[in-house]
Amino acid sequence: MGKENVNSVDVVELAMQLIDVESVTNNEYAMAQTLQSWLEAHGFTVELQFVAHPNRYNVLAYPKQSKPELATIIINSHIDTVPPYFPASIKDNKIFGRGACDTKSIIAAQLIAAHALLTTHGITSIALLYTVGEEHDSIGMQKANELSFPMAKFMITGEPTNSRTISGQKGCYMFSLKSKGTAAHSAYPEKGLCALTPLLNVLHAIQNERWPTHKLFGETTVNIHVEDGGVASNVIAGSAEATILFRISDKPFYVEQRIKQMIARHDAQNQITYHKICLHGPLELETVDVEKFKPYVVAYTTDIPVNRAVMDGKCKAVLFGPGSIEVAHSDHEHIDIEELKRSVQSYQDIVLTLLKRCGRDLRSKM
Repeated sequence: MGKENVNSVDVVELAMQLIDVESVTNNEYAMAQTLQSWLEAHGFTVELQFVAHPNRYNVLAYPKQSKPELATIIINSHIDTVPPYFPASIKDNKIFGRGACDTKSIIAAQLIAAHALLTTHGITSIALLYTVGEEHDSIGMQKANELSFPMAKFMITGEPTNSRTISGQKGCYMFSLKSKGTAAHSAYPEKGLCALTPLLNVLHAIQNERWPTHKLFGETTVNIHVEDGGVASNVIAGSAEATILFRISDKPFYVEQRIKQMIARHDAQNQITYHKICLHGPLELETVDVEKFKPYVVAYTTDIPVNRAVMDGKCKAVLFGPGSIEVAHSDHEHIDIEELKRSVQSYQDIVLTLLKRCGRDLRSKM
């Protein structure tokens, strides 16, 4: 198969096929089956790793003549998408659809690149790992930590990065605050206990705090989502709830400590319950010179900090993919077809470069 066929035809067709498989978080099984069928037909052994009910599976694949224990490079992305689903279409030389850039088209490019590495370069020291749940709680990568890749030196994670490798990603701190009170008629507030008042005071303190900054990662930012603030304006709020998401540039544990101090200061009657969803700091990543673009830092987070081997320093992470995060999750999510085509070769170049860095013969032997 020539490079033109690989890059220009197959990747577009495969990307559209994957986009047309609905795989909103918690409903990824059809996507796992689709990947399994394609990989088994193209020279790979596939194992489905059970993650959770109903029918949620990670996809692990490796060349039929190899084993995952021999993989030096792990090629990775996630198979779930945010809602709502909408199918693939082409307009103005762009592919539109849910997952067009986050991350169905990226997976298509990775699959074809992996096949080319196997058939053209004879490289068998690779494995592919596709996880569920990245868009919610990274449950798939948590489960993938049970897999064994003792020889893995690099993990290449596919996310939309405008075809540039990323020098770092901000940390992520998410938590919920639930406040309980006693509902009452708003004309007689003394008969109730407002759940909203202490919560609003904490949220106000969060918004007015000067959070850490970092030379590489920039400012720490915060977004607040109020999920419950009472039932009506004439009813004292009996309950209130908010979820807070920080994009942390420095000192993650200091940030958490400050949050707990704010709660203690503004919750005199112990109405608020704090629940930590996730907390990890910023992460510097391995870079590769791809298409002569300068690496940069991204504010979003990925599955990478959940990977135990990366966080323990046993495996370095590379973050790369075609497409822009700025259109991901939108109702006009898309990817440029020419950029997608180029990424097939870019993924091959990244793997070849990383194999050289870790001193492996490009033609891996059993």
